[in-house]
Amino acid sequence: MTTLLYDGSFDGLFTAIFEVFEYRYKDVEIFSRENFLQENMFAEIHEVITQQEKSERVLNKLEQNIGKSGIHQLLQIFLSEDPEMEKLVLSAVKQFY
Repeated sequence: MTTLLYDGSFDGLFTAIFEVFEYRYKDVEIFSRENFLQENMFAEIHEVITQQEKSERVLNKLEQNIGKSGIHQLLQIFLSEDPEMEKLVLSAVKQFY
């Protein structure tokens, strides 16, 4: 299991999602640093540094596949404060990427 920690921003989340594909992580979870509680002592921790270019690449590809309305829905999920938000967004991106 690999745990990706990001800064809690929208661009940070999409940078993390880019790195899931870039490093071909299979068993992965994403958390913002402020909401992370070490639960799995065997998980490998990967610190994500937000990079606008990586985030934009993911968003541009998604826009081609799901349009601006789909991006808007992902933004709504991001803003929902759902504790499973990162998991939901990652799952949606994997379906359309």
